[in-house]
Formats: sequence, structure tokens, C-alpha cells
Amino acid sequence: MKRVKLAGLNIFFGLFAIAILFPIFVMVMSSFMPSWTMTPAYVNGQTTKLALIPMPITISQYREAFLLDTKLLNTFWNSFIWSVITALCQVVLALAAGYVLAKIHFPGSGFILTLFIFAMLMPIQVTIVPHYIITQQLHIYNTPWALYLPLIFAPFGSFLMCQTIAHLPEEMMEYARLEGAGTDRVLCQIVIPYAMPGLWLVFLFSFAEAWNTIEQPLILLRDPTQYPLSLLIHTQGQISAQYVFVAAIVMIVPIVSFLMFMRDRELGGLMNL
Repeated sequence: MKRVKLAGLNIFFGLFAIAILFPIFVMVMSSFMPSWTMTPAYVNGQTTKLALIPMPITISQYREAFLLDTKLLNTFWNSFIWSVITALCQVVLALAAGYVLAKIHFPGSGFILTLFIFAMLMPIQVTIVPHYIITQQLHIYNTPWALYLPLIFAPFGSFLMCQTIAHLPEEMMEYARLEGAGTDRVLCQIVIPYAMPGLWLVFLFSFAEAWNTIEQPLILLRDPTQYPLSLLIHTQGQISAQYVFVAAIVMIVPIVSFLMFMRDRELGGLMNL
């Protein structure tokens, strides 16, 4: 009976995985289709039957995107660098805020944590207008700082680190203080190693949020040369359908790479929190 249930679960999750991976498979196959089959369907809006497996297969769009047109690679590295900087700054701020809210008791700490929760519940459509006004007042409108600075101070990382560090036994910290360790040593030698799974998760989520942003640059950026890769796909998709699929594959590479890198590292420790 157990084997039957296990086989049923394996079949169910196998079909579920196929359903999730199928759009990615279609995207990869479409990136190898010739332009004379893609343009009528995706650009001109004509009713055209597209094959799942491209025949013939062409890589001319990859050669054009990577060798002839430098816009894609320049935008990729610009978005990648800014997203990594945003994620690293978010990790540092989340660690500091989470430690203070979890282990340093002061009047109003619970209220501040409640404000963090309310800020997390607000959709981007509610906060984009205050972001626009603040960037105008700080004279950073139409700069990368207008796009990525609000993401650095996103409340999710601080809330996650607060919940993670709250499970750290007080005895460990008290023992370290009795041995003469200051706050810096406690933070570096006890808190950070214990909270490393949460720090990896904050980095991954922060990078993904900065990497996939699309509403903010539409409002906070006016110079097309400063558009992130996510918005470049939207603007170029009206001209070339092949460009969209090639750029989409390029866009998922960092996220998949980080997931594969972190899969067998510290994220499993979150199950013990």
C-alpha cells in the first residue's frame, strides 16, 4: 500500500514538474525558430501554426544578440551589477535590523515590526507614487538609484532575519558575553553563522526582486539607455520576437544559476529553524 501511495505521489509531482517546465521548454525551442515563422505570429499578429520543435533550427538570432548588437549584453551586465549590489546591501541591512528587533528589547520594537509587516502587505501600485515623489525631492529621478534604492530598504529581509534570529538561544549569546565577547564578536561568530541560511534566502529573494523589476523603471526612469533587462525585453519585443526569446533565456540564467549554487549549500538549514 505504501508503494502504491509513493508511486502515486511520484507520478503527481512528475506531472506537476512537467507542467511547470513546459513553458520554459517552449521558450527555449522558440528561440531557435527562424524569423520568417516568428514574425508573422508574434509581431504582425497573423494566425500562424507554430511547431513545438523548430524546423529548421537557426542560431542567427543568438549571433546577432551577442556579437552584432551589444545592447543586450550591456543591459545584462548593468542590471546584474546593480541587482547584486542591491542584494548585498539588503543582506547587511536585514541582518542589522533583524538582530536589533529580535534580540535587543526596547520600547516600540513590536510596533516597528508591525509596520514592517504592513509595508510588506502593500502592493507596488500603492508605494510607487511616494517613491516617485521622494526620488524627485532627492534629485535621483532618472538614475539607477531611483530604481534600486527603495529595493535596498525593502522590509521583507528584515522581517525574515528577525524571525530567524529570534530562534537563536539566548544562552549561547550570554555565554559569549561572559567570555568577554562584545557585540561585534557575538554578531560575527554566533549570529551570522546561525542565520546564514536566512541570509542566503534574503540575498536570493532580493536579487530576484531587483532583477525582475518592471513597473518601477517605467515610472522612475526616462532614459532608455538606463532601462534594466526586464524592460528592454518589453520594448524590443514589439520589433523582433526572436529577440524576446533570446533575451528571456539570458534573463533566467542568473536566477537558475543562483538556485543551483545554493541548492546544496546552506538553505537546507532553514528546515531546522
